[in-house]
Amino acid sequence: MISKQAFHTIRTILSTQTKRHSGTNHRPSTMLRPLFHTSAPKQQHHPQKIISSYFHTESDFHNAADHTLNTIQDTLDYYFEDNPHLDTPDIDYASGVLTISLTKGIWVMNKQTPNEQIWWSSPLSGPRRYEFDEDGGKKWIWSRYVDHKDSNDADKVGWKDTMHLGEALKKELVELYELEDGLEDLDDL
Repeated sequence: MISKQAFHTIRTILSTQTKRHSGTNHRPSTMLRPLFHTSAPKQQHHPQKIISSYFHTESDFHNAADHTLNTIQDTLDYYFEDNPHLDTPDIDYASGVLTISLTKGIWVMNKQTPNEQIWWSSPLSGPRRYEFDEDGGKKWIWSRYVDHKDSNDADKVGWKDTMHLGEALKKELVELYELEDGLEDLDDL
């Protein structure tokens, strides 16, 4: 909104310019109306968050997500160092994105700050979103499970052993390499 003083100053300048250029005494108010519309501003639509947040601050989310992704990176580094015959991985965590490149495929996990989620992409199970479950042992739980946990679908066998992020990754790695030793830390995620 423009102050009255600024409005009168601009009006005087435009009025002077109008008189100088046209030789007439037109009121410039019609020229000012489109520029300085005084009606209430349009209300912007801000979608509400569907998921209630466990985190009190954005920093809390980053700390929890970074801890989880760093734990996955460290666990897999040790797993493949202790078992070099399994694979030669390239595991990198940078800028909130964990990339796990194996000969059997590429997994990507990344932080989604606006949603306070970790997104997962797997060559075996496809894309997923995980949100923090403070009631479920403070683990990252599959959003689809959260959406359906009160329905009959929640008892599907495929969901019980993959509803948490660490469990899902562990299950896929054990399926591929048939070796569970060294992946125990994933159970806590």
